[in-house]
Amino acid sequence: MYAPVQRRLHHLMAGLIVVMIAVGLLLPHLDEGRLASLLYEIHKTIGILVLFLVVVRLGLRSVFGAPADPVSVPPALYLLAKAGHGLLYGLMIIVPILGYSATSMCCAPVLFLGLIPVPVSLTGSEDLMKKLFQLHEWGAWMLGLVAAGHVAMAFVHHRKKDGVFTRMWPDQSLSGGQA
Repeated sequence: MYAPVQRRLHHLMAGLIVVMIAVGLLLPHLDEGRLASLLYEIHKTIGILVLFLVVVRLGLRSVFGAPADPVSVPPALYLLAKAGHGLLYGLMIIVPILGYSATSMCCAPVLFLGLIPVPVSLTGSEDLMKKLFQLHEWGAWMLGLVAAGHVAMAFVHHRKKDGVFTRMWPDQSLSGGQA
C-alpha cells in the first residue's frame, strides 16, 4: 500500500486535474469579463500547483517507494500500466509547462493565486505562442483521456478484487475489504 501522504496527494491531484480540465473547456465559451478573468487565474493557479505537486509526488515516491508489484496482474497488462502511469506523469509535467510558456509570452506576469508573480517569463513570436497554446490544449485532451483510462482500470481492479485498487484508495473500509 502507498503511504497515506502519497494516497492523499494522488486524490488531491485527481480532483485538481478534473477542475482544471472543466475550467479549460469552459474558458473559450466565455466573454471577456470578471468571471472569465477569475477562471483564467484559477486555471493558471491550479496548473502551477499541479506541476509543483507532481514534483512533490515524485520526491515522495523516491522516499517511500511503491508497494510490491502485484503478482495477480499479467505481465503484458502490467507493462501497459507502467506505460500509462509514465504517460500520466509526463503529461502532468508537460501540459502545465506548455500552458505557462504560452501564457508568459502573451500575458506576463503569470500570477499564482492571482497575487504572486511566477518569476520566469518567456518571449517569442505570436505564432510560437499560438502553437504552444495548441500543444497545451492537445496535451490536456490527452491527459483527460489517459486519466479516464486510469480511472476505468481502477474500477476494473476494484471489481476483480486483485489488491491493486486498495494500494491507492484512501479509505480501506470502502475498498471491498482488500488489504
